[in-house]
Amino acid sequence: MVLVHKGFWNCIGLLEEARFEVRMQ
Repeated sequence: MVLVHKGFWNCIGLLEEARFEVRMQ
């Protein structure tokens, strides 16, 4: 259960990072 939760937040972090990069361009 913990691994699933961690993976979920990892995906959220990647999405936020991608959004930030798009904003920087």
